[in-house]
Amino acid sequence: MKLQQFRKENRLSQADLAALVNEKTTGDNVSPSMIDRWEKGTIPRQENMRRIMEATGHEVTFADFYDDGLDATPAARRQLAARRA
Repeated sequence: MKLQQFRKENRLSQADLAALVNEKTTGDNVSPSMIDRWEKGTIPRQENMRRIMEATGHEVTFADFYDDGLDATPAARRQLAARRA
């Protein structure tokens, strides 16, 4: 699920989502402007990606920030790798 979709489904503003990430995880402060940039396509750094996944209960994962047009599920990735081998 995309970050913006998660936010809208849970009726959160960007400030609310930033507060949720800061509240549920430890690390540098996440700001609403960072949430905005991530929703517009900037890939979060690894630490922030981990914090997003943790704060959203893994509803948003690293794969949601990459749009390669492929099914991102592990089973689909294994099938694709087997076909390429």
